[in-house]
Amino acid sequence: MTRVGDVVYVNIDQTGYYYLEVVDAFGTVKNRIFEGTWNVGEHTVQIPASAMQPGRYIVLRRGNTILNWQLLK
Repeated sequence: MTRVGDVVYVNIDQTGYYYLEVVDAFGTVKNRIFEGTWNVGEHTVQIPASAMQPGRYIVLRRGNTILNWQLLK
C-alpha cells in the first residue's frame, strides 16, 4: 500500500474480501474508505479530505488480519 496525497494504491496478491479504513490510535474505525472484494492487481482509492486528519492511520485488512498500515501526517 502506497499513499500519494489523497490517493492510496493497493497491490493485492490474493483475491479476497478487504477493508481499507482510517482508524484512530485506539483502532476505532473513523472512516471506511473501501469494503469489498478485490482481485489480484493494483487498485486505486481516493481518501475523502474529511478523513485525512493527522494522527490517524490508514489500515488495510482482510478479515481481522491487518495487512498494512500507514500513519497520516
